[in-house]
Amino acid sequence: MNTPNHGFPELSPQKGISVSVGRSWADTSLHWVNVLGQICTGWSANWTDLGNRDNVGHAYSLMPYLERGVGRRATPAWSARIALGMSYIDRKHHQQKNPLNLATSTDVNWTFRAMIQRNFHSELGFRWKLGLGYIHHSNGHIRLPNQGYNSFVLSMGIESSRSIGYLSHTQEGAQLVHNWLSVRLGLGMNSLSLDYNDPQPVLDLDISFSRVYRHTLRIGFGLYLRHYRHYKNLLQSEDVVLEAYPDLIERPYWNASSCGLDVELELLMGHVGAEMDIGINLFKPAYKLDWMLNEGHFEEGEYHYGEMNWYYTVKRYIASRLALNYYLKHTEKEWQWNPYASISLQANLGQADFTSLNFGIVRKW
Repeated sequence: MNTPNHGFPELSPQKGISVSVGRSWADTSLHWVNVLGQICTGWSANWTDLGNRDNVGHAYSLMPYLERGVGRRATPAWSARIALGMSYIDRKHHQQKNPLNLATSTDVNWTFRAMIQRNFHSELGFRWKLGLGYIHHSNGHIRLPNQGYNSFVLSMGIESSRSIGYLSHTQEGAQLVHNWLSVRLGLGMNSLSLDYNDPQPVLDLDISFSRVYRHTLRIGFGLYLRHYRHYKNLLQSEDVVLEAYPDLIERPYWNASSCGLDVELELLMGHVGAEMDIGINLFKPAYKLDWMLNEGHFEEGEYHYGEMNWYYTVKRYIASRLALNYYLKHTEKEWQWNPYASISLQANLGQADFTSLNFGIVRKW
């Protein structure tokens, strides 16, 4: 079921197939399982017909997921599932061949899926699942246009499970509150506008201090510094948009940067962490030009730049970030230093800013 579209290819109802393989952690004594309760994690492979084979095509997705039962019952009637991964979409925007498809202009895209499911248990050892959810595909602002695919879906599935043994990693009397100091360096890519649409690098440095509770929940505060190659190139160009803010030209490297403070929340599950950050940009002067280029419109053959308004102010100052982290050492074990790698999506408020591959190290005490 697709949301209404205007100036977009005609769509029929979406349909797809999903196969998931996961593990239920309900019977282990790991800290994060005890905190979260009835948890299943795994991988989901998906094929989706997006509703128009010629112009929109199909999506082939691979996503790690987390599913939790709702309620206290041993076999809950309801469950919620969240998945975040990547997809290959075989039809994309092309200025001549496929101009109406403004959803994505890259083959590889981010995919997000959230579902609420009603479970019907069977005496035959399996259960039926009816679900209602939301699916989003977009490329993280690597290339424009990037309006994304947004769909509400109904699902029906069948699940079979078998019981397996487990190992306990929790030690009695272990310290349940730790301090973390983390340094992360990221290399991102983004595009500035339709006129500056070749992906350019974004350098991202973050230093944060956190408290970790019961090896599961990390709450921290960070300082981030970023430098945008696209902003620097624009400030060194002769684009007429610079006439509005000539003072930015004087220090192009500095004014192509941003810095800010953020609050970081992370759910730690062994070697894996799911992170969400929300912050405030203290300095991002070139975003004025970004807004003017992307929020403008053509009228009578002339391009009118976007005007500053309250929504510009909100997006100028509010930054957000989603990340999937992989830690070399199990986060519940004893260690002092722990390297990690991650992939992340940074945003201005909720609109994608850039996609980044990151490497960092954590000091714990």
